[in-house]
Amino acid sequence: MSKIALIFGGSGGIGQAICSELEKKGIIVYSTSYQSKQASQNERILPCDVTKFKDIKRVVSYILKMETKIDIVINSVTPPLKLKTIENLSVEEFRQDIETILLGGINIAQAIIPIMKTQKQGVIINILSLLVKEDVSTRLSSYTSAKYGLLGFTKCLAKELMPFNIAVFGISPSFVETNLIKAFPDKLIEIEKNKRRDRKLTQPIEVAQVILDLIQNPQKYKSGENLEVN
Repeated sequence: MSKIALIFGGSGGIGQAICSELEKKGIIVYSTSYQSKQASQNERILPCDVTKFKDIKRVVSYILKMETKIDIVINSVTPPLKLKTIENLSVEEFRQDIETILLGGINIAQAIIPIMKTQKQGVIINILSLLVKEDVSTRLSSYTSAKYGLLGFTKCLAKELMPFNIAVFGISPSFVETNLIKAFPDKLIEIEKNKRRDRKLTQPIEVAQVILDLIQNPQKYKSGENLEVN
């Protein structure tokens, strides 16, 4: 029987790459999009706002009705980056990142944990950032704070779910070439490119391939790990 995967934020650059790589291996993939117009074009692309628990429950219920199980859940949701100093960042802008990245991740986990416990198996993956493993960047305080929170939650989740045969991982990519990085000045992008041997930014498919290897070869990894893609 094919594995069933649910990718939250599957319409983003990294999310699309994940969907594509998993589908190539015969995994049945459902994904969510914040934009309802995108979601209406495909019965496996579902509208969802992860800050709303009822939206996530609706998505999960729909997939269970169609497939009866969910083996893999990947959280790849990130709002537009806010490149501002802390003093110029509004409370509302800070709240958007915390609610979407951290509380959204918590909502996703709380909706899927009972399902995976009943199944006695499952994999949960949160897309983090290399900023939680390296020196932080300036003017990214709301994003970085939310990702650090999600890292802590990921580790707690892994510890709690280990007895139930549910594995939890973080994936921390460096600057990935997606629409999100359009917020950065060209000079910063060039600096990041020069950090890599190929003088290119990390590609979404590189992140997707790490995730695919994790899913296909779970014995290579320990639940709770935060894997770098750099």
